[in-house]
Amino acid sequence: MPQQPKNTTKKVSRRLLPVLCGLMAFALSSGAARAAQGGAASPELRVAYTVWGIISYTQWPEAKATLRVCLPGGDNRYVSFIRKSADKVNLGRKIVVRTTPADPTGTCDVVYFPAMSIGEAGHALRPLGGAPVLTIGEGGTFCSAGGMFCLMLGDGGEAENAGRFAANLDATSRSPLRIDPQVLRLSKHNAGGKK
Repeated sequence: MPQQPKNTTKKVSRRLLPVLCGLMAFALSSGAARAAQGGAASPELRVAYTVWGIISYTQWPEAKATLRVCLPGGDNRYVSFIRKSADKVNLGRKIVVRTTPADPTGTCDVVYFPAMSIGEAGHALRPLGGAPVLTIGEGGTFCSAGGMFCLMLGDGGEAENAGRFAANLDATSRSPLRIDPQVLRLSKHNAGGKK
């Protein structure tokens, strides 16, 4: 894997530092750090860090003082951790977490999708086509269905690869959102060849 220039790495690290510090504080206070083995971060922490990191590198067409993050109602372990960590991250704006409505267009700035079939993902993403909504989902099928970022969690949602992600370059280029090119470069190296 090619190494990034040092100045790019420092820029990325400085920007993600408030996100990481907030999540680490949450992990310590919630006991999630105890779930980590061998000093490594828990899978839930790695997924939350990845989600908040992608969000921190996204710009909306209009400045947002409040960011509306929509999560599914039926919690899985990642959704639950993202929801609980929302008030600990520092993205330079207020974060409001809500349950994803039937039509998230106009009411959500970010929508997180749990693992689903390609047909289900395509159906869920259809109303968001062209809207300034960041879409992040679990599993490679999410990107295949038109989602912008997919978390590569392995078979059955297992977390051995938690924190790895891929980007759907077609979806990100057609979106009115601006995604920092560093995130797109990281996604290529981070996906581990899985689609």
